[in-house]
Amino acid sequence: MRSGRVPADRQVPMLNAISQYMQDKDPDDLEAYEELVVTLAETIRLAINLDARVAIQAQDVQSVDLLFHIAKYASSNFQALMLVGEAFEDIVRSLSDSASYAALCAKVLPTLIAAFNTAAVTENDPLVTTAVELLTVLIEHGSEPLPAGFVAATLPKLNKVLMDSNEGEVLRPGSEAVKYLLQHDHHQVFAWNEDGKSGLEVCLRIIDRLLGSSIEDNSASEVGGLAVELVEKAGNERLGPFLPKLLEAIMNNPMFASMAQNLMSNPDMMNNLMSNPRLREMADSFGSGGGMPDLGSLMQDPNIAD
Repeated sequence: MRSGRVPADRQVPMLNAISQYMQDKDPDDLEAYEELVVTLAETIRLAINLDARVAIQAQDVQSVDLLFHIAKYASSNFQALMLVGEAFEDIVRSLSDSASYAALCAKVLPTLIAAFNTAAVTENDPLVTTAVELLTVLIEHGSEPLPAGFVAATLPKLNKVLMDSNEGEVLRPGSEAVKYLLQHDHHQVFAWNEDGKSGLEVCLRIIDRLLGSSIEDNSASEVGGLAVELVEKAGNERLGPFLPKLLEAIMNNPMFASMAQNLMSNPDMMNNLMSNPRLREMADSFGSGGGMPDLGSLMQDPNIAD
């Protein structure tokens, strides 16, 4: 297949043969024989890349599920997981038009969401890490706008892992995933709500937790991009009193330096932000020694909540 000489009509039979082989293997073998799993992952990737449309058009072979099967039973095999991630990214990039992307999401989201439901979020579970990484890839290369219902299917799962996990391998890609949701379809994010919490509030709570002292800086290294994206997409009207604290976090935390520079280099955004009267009020309080409340305190303020 690397030579490019395999005819396209052999794609489905090859994937079916791999599927049957994997069904006949004891799952313990997939965990024990690392070289075999790497070979299988690479072969699946090459076969799918003959024509990525097989992922959404072929009804008699679940090509993407083969990759997920590898990820599930070879969670400690770094090379195999890397190949799975690369193969999945190849598929998402190849099916980038809105119709194809929506069809791909319909195929893969149930499996990805199931991984969040069954894995131990609070433990260092490789299945959680893989699920978050693959979901991040799916969102990063998503259509604009995202398919209807996409945020409702994914943001609750991302919120759970970002609020419960302490693992950097989960928090970093998870933060990126929420950032990409905002990039591709902030209207859907802000329109979504669950149990009385809006998408905006969920984003703010995630940022607040990742800025907290209980999370290591390295684990929260992607929260800067999320904070800047939220400021850009939400603006004055939605953020209100939360805006100054977000800007303070962006400006004062060393790992946000480049993000802050990008924010300040946008004259239209800065003019819009500085028109918020709360900035002057809270900056004066901060300068006079009154301090600036954190996001958690602001969200508990009944006057603001109303």
